[in-house]
Amino acid sequence: MAELSLIAVPSAVLVGLETYHATAVLPDLARSQAAVVHTFQVIDTARALDEAIQDAERGERGFIITGKTEYLEPYSTGIKETPDKLAQLKKLSEDNPEQQRRLQLLNEQINAKLSELKRVLDAHQSGGFDAAGQNRMRSSIPLSSGEKPPQPERERREITGKDNDLAQLSGPQCAPLRSLSERIRW
Repeated sequence: MAELSLIAVPSAVLVGLETYHATAVLPDLARSQAAVVHTFQVIDTARALDEAIQDAERGERGFIITGKTEYLEPYSTGIKETPDKLAQLKKLSEDNPEQQRRLQLLNEQINAKLSELKRVLDAHQSGGFDAAGQNRMRSSIPLSSGEKPPQPERERREITGKDNDLAQLSGPQCAPLRSLSERIRW
């Protein structure tokens, strides 16, 4: 009987540990895995948004420099994909109010950048290379004396969360936003 208890007690302890593991640890592991998958979806979407903007910039530059219309294809593709990717990013981060706030700021900056690209292309098409260059230079200067000059560092800190403790709490999910906003020229 004593020999049986030497086998039964450790077996019961092992069964208890396995039961605890199955009911407490595994669900946490599944939630952690889902959070990692979600984070990678956010990162991939932010990268795709960045690539769409880069395509638009490259296409615009290529057309301005060469005058060849085939460079307008990546521009058009980038312009078309940018709102879709931004909407996907907003959808993926709808559970995070801080990221939603930052995405709104980023959206404003993206719209300003895309408007600048279009203005420069329009200037090139109506007045050639020199007109495009003049338009690009004017786009970074405030238009009227009553207008406040852009504050790129303040806007960059707002979007990226630098100087903000919440950015450290958000960790890798904020990294794509930081990278994208640093890449867009203010």
